[in-house]
Amino acid sequence: MSYKDVIDLLSGETQSKKRRSIIQGLLIGSAIGVGSSLLLAPRSGRATRQRLVDGAANVGLSLQAGSIKTVNRLKTTVDNLTTNAKAIATDVSHTTQAVQESMKNIQVLRHTLERNARQLSKQSVDARQAGDRLSKASENLQVEADELKDKMT
Repeated sequence: MSYKDVIDLLSGETQSKKRRSIIQGLLIGSAIGVGSSLLLAPRSGRATRQRLVDGAANVGLSLQAGSIKTVNRLKTTVDNLTTNAKAIATDVSHTTQAVQESMKNIQVLRHTLERNARQLSKQSVDARQAGDRLSKASENLQVEADELKDKMT
Protein backbone atom coordinates (compact mmCIF):
# COMPACT_ATOMS: atom_id res chain seq x y z
CA MET A 1 0.00 0.00 0.00
CA SER A 2 1.43 3.36 -1.06
CA TYR A 3 1.45 6.63 0.84
CA LYS A 4 -1.26 7.93 -1.49
CA ASP A 5 -3.44 4.89 -0.74
CA VAL A 6 -3.11 5.52 3.01
CA ILE A 7 -4.05 9.19 2.52
CA ASP A 8 -6.99 8.16 0.35
CA LEU A 9 -8.08 5.67 3.00
CA LEU A 10 -7.87 8.24 5.78
CA SER A 11 -9.56 11.06 3.86
CA GLY A 12 -12.45 9.26 2.11
CA GLU A 13 -15.83 9.52 3.86
CA THR A 14 -17.17 6.35 2.28
CA GLN A 15 -14.27 4.32 3.62
CA SER A 16 -14.87 4.94 7.31
CA LYS A 17 -14.69 1.20 8.08
CA LYS A 18 -11.25 0.92 6.50
CA ARG A 19 -10.15 3.98 8.41
CA ARG A 20 -11.41 2.54 11.69
CA SER A 21 -9.65 -0.75 11.07
CA ILE A 22 -6.36 1.06 10.33
CA ILE A 23 -6.68 3.11 13.53
CA GLN A 24 -7.62 0.01 15.53
CA GLY A 25 -4.61 -1.78 14.09
CA LEU A 26 -2.33 1.09 15.09
CA LEU A 27 -3.73 1.16 18.64
CA ILE A 28 -3.56 -2.61 19.06
CA GLY A 29 -0.03 -2.69 17.67
CA SER A 30 1.02 0.08 20.06
CA ALA A 31 -0.53 -1.74 23.03
CA ILE A 32 1.21 -5.00 22.06
CA GLY A 33 4.52 -3.14 21.69
CA VAL A 34 4.21 -1.50 25.11
CA GLY A 35 3.11 -4.77 26.75
CA SER A 36 5.88 -6.83 25.22
CA SER A 37 8.51 -4.24 26.17
CA LEU A 38 7.29 -4.39 29.76
CA LEU A 39 7.26 -8.17 29.76
CA LEU A 40 10.63 -8.53 28.09
CA ALA A 41 12.35 -5.81 30.11
CA PRO A 42 15.43 -7.10 31.98
CA ARG A 43 14.38 -5.27 35.17
CA SER A 44 12.04 -6.26 37.93
CA GLY A 45 8.40 -5.12 37.88
CA ARG A 46 9.01 -2.58 40.61
CA ALA A 47 12.02 -1.09 38.79
CA THR A 48 10.10 -1.04 35.51
CA ARG A 49 7.12 0.66 37.15
CA GLN A 50 9.40 3.21 38.81
CA ARG A 51 11.13 3.81 35.50
CA LEU A 52 7.73 4.33 33.83
CA VAL A 53 6.68 6.73 36.59
CA ASP A 54 9.95 8.63 36.33
CA GLY A 55 9.66 8.70 32.55
CA ALA A 56 6.08 9.95 32.75
CA ALA A 57 7.15 12.62 35.25
CA ASN A 58 9.99 13.68 32.95
CA VAL A 59 7.61 13.82 30.01
CA GLY A 60 5.21 15.89 32.11
CA LEU A 61 7.99 18.27 33.13
CA SER A 62 9.20 18.51 29.55
CA LEU A 63 5.68 19.23 28.35
CA GLN A 64 5.22 21.81 31.10
CA ALA A 65 8.52 23.52 30.25
CA GLY A 66 7.63 23.47 26.56
CA SER A 67 4.20 24.89 27.34
CA ILE A 68 5.71 27.65 29.45
CA LYS A 69 8.15 28.52 26.66
CA THR A 70 5.33 28.50 24.13
CA VAL A 71 3.12 30.66 26.35
CA ASN A 72 6.00 33.10 26.89
CA ARG A 73 6.67 33.26 23.14
CA LEU A 74 2.97 33.83 22.52
CA LYS A 75 2.88 36.59 25.14
CA THR A 76 5.92 38.23 23.55
CA THR A 77 4.35 37.93 20.10
CA VAL A 78 1.06 39.39 21.35
CA ASP A 79 2.93 42.23 23.07
CA ASN A 80 4.88 42.96 19.88
CA LEU A 81 1.72 42.84 17.79
CA THR A 82 -0.06 45.13 20.25
CA THR A 83 2.82 47.61 20.20
CA ASN A 84 2.94 47.53 16.40
CA ALA A 85 -0.84 47.91 16.15
CA LYS A 86 -0.75 50.93 18.49
CA ALA A 87 2.07 52.49 16.46
CA ILE A 88 0.13 51.90 13.23
CA ALA A 89 -3.02 53.35 14.79
CA THR A 90 -1.07 56.42 15.86
CA ASP A 91 0.44 56.78 12.38
CA VAL A 92 -3.00 56.43 10.79
CA SER A 93 -4.41 59.02 13.20
CA HIS A 94 -1.62 61.49 12.41
CA THR A 95 -1.96 60.84 8.69
CA THR A 96 -5.73 61.34 8.91
CA GLN A 97 -5.24 64.64 10.73
CA ALA A 98 -2.68 65.75 8.14
CA VAL A 99 -5.04 64.84 5.30
CA GLN A 100 -7.91 66.71 6.96
CA GLU A 101 -5.69 69.77 7.40
CA SER A 102 -4.58 69.51 3.76
CA MET A 103 -8.22 69.29 2.66
CA LYS A 104 -8.99 72.49 4.61
CA ASN A 105 -6.01 74.20 2.96
CA ILE A 106 -7.16 73.00 -0.45
CA GLN A 107 -10.63 74.45 0.19
CA VAL A 108 -9.13 77.79 1.18
CA LEU A 109 -6.91 77.78 -1.93
CA ARG A 110 -9.87 76.85 -4.13
CA HIS A 111 -11.94 79.75 -2.77
CA THR A 112 -8.98 82.10 -3.20
CA LEU A 113 -8.45 80.93 -6.79
CA GLU A 114 -12.15 81.31 -7.60
CA ARG A 115 -12.14 84.85 -6.15
CA ASN A 116 -8.98 85.71 -8.09
CA ALA A 117 -10.49 84.26 -11.29
CA ARG A 118 -13.60 86.44 -10.84
CA GLN A 119 -11.41 89.50 -10.25
CA LEU A 120 -9.28 88.72 -13.32
CA SER A 121 -12.40 88.24 -15.40
CA LYS A 122 -13.73 91.64 -14.27
CA GLN A 123 -10.34 93.26 -14.87
CA SER A 124 -10.26 91.66 -18.33
CA VAL A 125 -13.67 93.16 -19.14
CA ASP A 126 -12.54 96.52 -17.77
CA ALA A 127 -9.32 96.34 -19.81
CA ARG A 128 -11.26 95.43 -22.95
CA GLN A 129 -13.60 98.38 -22.39
CA ALA A 130 -10.65 100.68 -21.75
CA GLY A 131 -9.01 99.38 -24.93
CA ASP A 132 -12.21 100.06 -26.86
CA ARG A 133 -12.32 103.60 -25.44
CA LEU A 134 -8.66 104.15 -26.36
CA SER A 135 -9.29 102.87 -29.84
CA LYS A 136 -12.28 105.20 -30.24
CA ALA A 137 -10.25 108.10 -28.84
CA SER A 138 -7.44 107.29 -31.25
CA GLU A 139 -9.88 107.27 -34.15
CA ASN A 140 -11.31 110.60 -32.99
CA LEU A 141 -7.81 112.05 -32.73
CA GLN A 142 -7.01 110.82 -36.22
CA VAL A 143 -10.18 112.39 -37.57
CA GLU A 144 -9.38 115.68 -35.84
CA ALA A 145 -5.81 115.50 -37.09
CA ASP A 146 -7.07 114.95 -40.62
CA GLU A 147 -9.51 117.84 -40.27
CA LEU A 148 -6.75 120.15 -38.98
CA LYS A 149 -4.51 119.11 -41.80
CA ASP A 150 -7.24 119.87 -44.31
CA LYS A 151 -7.82 123.29 -42.74
CA MET A 152 -4.18 124.10 -42.94
CA THR A 153 -3.88 123.30 -46.57
